This record gives sequence, C-alpha cells and structure tokens, in this order.
Amino acid sequence: MLTALSFAGVAAGGGTWALWPKEARSGADSSKPAFELPSGKMRIDAVMPVPPAKPHQVVSDYWLFTEDRYLRVRISSTADAKYPVYEVLKPPTKLSEWGKTIGAVEGFQEGIDAVLHVPEEPNQYWVFSKDQYIRIEVSPKNRYADKMISDPIPNSISDWTEAFKGFTSIDAVMSVPGSENKAWVFSGNNYVLIRLHGKGKVGGTPEVHQSIPDGWEGSIGSQEGFSTGIDAAIPVPGEPKQYWVFSGKKYMKINVSMNDNYSDSVLRPPSTLRTEST
Repeated sequence: MLTALSFAGVAAGGGTWALWPKEARSGADSSKPAFELPSGKMRIDAVMPVPPAKPHQVVSDYWLFTEDRYLRVRISSTADAKYPVYEVLKPPTKLSEWGKTIGAVEGFQEGIDAVLHVPEEPNQYWVFSKDQYIRIEVSPKNRYADKMISDPIPNSISDWTEAFKGFTSIDAVMSVPGSENKAWVFSGNNYVLIRLHGKGKVGGTPEVHQSIPDGWEGSIGSQEGFSTGIDAAIPVPGEPKQYWVFSGKKYMKINVSMNDNYSDSVLRPPSTLRTEST
C-alpha cells in the first residue's frame, strides 16, 4: 500500500481544500472552485492516464485515485509551471462509478495502488490493489465507459513474480521515455526496470533491479523521503522525458535522459503540497 500523500489538506475532518496554492496555480482559472473532499481522504494512491479521443494525441488529463475516491485533473505542462495540477476537471467521486471494473471487485472498490498501461492496447490498463490485479478497458468514444478484460477476476500478482522480482505489491509505475513496452515499477525503496512481453501478455523481463538511492542518484534517490519510496509519477504533457513525482506530502519535477543508462536530474526541487488556505 502506498504511503500517504496530502493533496487535499493537512487535517483530518475534511474542509474545503484545493489541489494548488493560490500563488502557484500555473495559469489555472482562478474562478474554479475548490472541492469538498471526504473526511480523511488525503492521499494519492494511483494515477491513470485518460485515453485521448485520437491516436497519438498528447495525454494531459489523468485520473487520480485516493482510497475509495477518484477525481480527474489536467496536468501542468508549461516549463515554468510550479505545481503539477493545472485544473480539476471532475471533483472527488466514489469508485463505485467504475461499476463494471474497479468499483465492482472486492478490495479494489476500497482503493487501488498502481496502474500499468497495456502495450499495444491504447485504452487498456492493468490495475493493482495489494497482491491482486485486474485488466480493464476504458472507451474514450463512449464517455470513458469501462469494461473488464481479465478473467478470472481478480488475478494474483504472483503472475508477475519474474518481472517484478518478487514484489508482493507495487507502489508506483513510471513509463520509460521513448518506449511503449518498458516501465519502472517501484515497491518500497526498491524498483525494477522491466520490458513487458507485449500483445497484452502478462509479465516481462527485468533489466534492472536495485534500490532507489543506487539507481536514481541524480534525482529522487538523493532526496529525503523520495529515496525511501514514491507514491506516483506523471509524465509532463508534451515532454516525454519529464515527470512530476510524488512522495508523502512533497512533489518534485525530474528529467530522465533517453540514453542507455537513463541518467536523471532535478528540474524542480521538492516542494510541499499545500492547501489553498496557506
């Protein structure tokens, strides 16, 4: 299970909070209201890209999952953006809205941990919750209607034992720039770089397996909190080598080169996620 990420506020008991501070909204419409979040819902557990209506279109919208809720946001993409979220498109809603997939499976309806895109299937995803996973499809042409692809439901994460090097649960997934079938998968303070089998086949070949401090010394591996585990990572829209990375109450922006060793660097140092009232 992922560590807490306070994107909604810092005090249990609810309140009207925003996903950005007033002074760092990156051009977001200031008339947009803050949303009332349920008591205690204060972390991002997983992120899922909203599939674009047209193939090869830049993805800028994401679903963010927090315990038994989710919301849809637009991600900041400008070079001078100080905050990851540009705009909230859909306020927090119960996972039961994913009535044919996530919201219909015991355990998943209480929360998910990570999402991995299925190679060669632009609208399909593997969704992980604790030691289980499902495969789903989302239709951008039918108001994002969801349907289950996997069978039986749910499946055991042990199907991924070879690819994940024995991880019994995963915390975050980060796509590899320039590759549809490679991803970094994080669990605690360790990660594995895998090459997925392709054509929707479960599993893959691990290429690198080591600790975050050893493998990401140019960015998250050298930053307090991030070096012991991350909660989520979102590619910056239109910038395939750049990512917003989240850990605990902090976020940062990093760059990953497309050379052989994927050297990493910090573009924006860690900052604390704040409420609109601070």
